[in-house]
Amino acid sequence: RAAGAGGPQPLRWTRPEAEMTRTVIIEGLLSEEEIGMVCRLGAEALAAAAPSATDEEPAVALFDLPDETSFHAAAEDALHSLKAHRVLHLHGIPDLADEETGLPGIERKLVAAMRAHDGWGLLAHREVQVRSFEYHVYADGGSVLDPM
Repeated sequence: RAAGAGGPQPLRWTRPEAEMTRTVIIEGLLSEEEIGMVCRLGAEALAAAAPSATDEEPAVALFDLPDETSFHAAAEDALHSLKAHRVLHLHGIPDLADEETGLPGIERKLVAAMRAHDGWGLLAHREVQVRSFEYHVYADGGSVLDPM
């Protein structure tokens, strides 16, 4: 049922409220084969993607954007194209939505795991989907500073 029509209401948490929730880590959720498949698809998509930015020339022109592109989205894309830390949004690549790629099956597996480990009861009776499925590649100087 739609929110506001007697169905579950959308969650509206502040960032501090969301950060106070308990993190659930599910070790071994994906098999070695599934991880390898995601890495292979990510590497192939990265090779086919636009070249990464250089120190001299960014991959995205932040001040010459099409009307439908927000500054924040363009800035995020610019950061994601840096050589030290490349990021691809696998969920945004139309060819990877095909069942034969295997990614839709992994997305369903992730949603099933989220539902199975929903200790707060927030997901019951709600439509749930993977919002972001990203592939990250790091080079020297591109590590994540917060290890967990």
